[in-house]
Amino acid sequence: MADSADSSPLRLAEARSRRLALTPQQDFRLRVARNDLERVRDLDMVGTAVTELALMAGALRASLMNILAIIDDLTAEERQS
Repeated sequence: MADSADSSPLRLAEARSRRLALTPQQDFRLRVARNDLERVRDLDMVGTAVTELALMAGALRASLMNILAIIDDLTAEERQS
């Protein structure tokens, strides 16, 4: 049985091949979420102040909610098609 982490790139490639059209607002939210995630990956957790970590956690939460909303919109469009 394949690990779910192994199959996720396949799902992403499949979604890209279907060319799901994002609205400009959805595309912007997706870019913001990617930037937030990249900033957290580059963050030195040991030397970072607690307030900075709290702000980053809040940004990641907001980005997650935006991504979930985009997924919901796309799947609703898929069901209507």
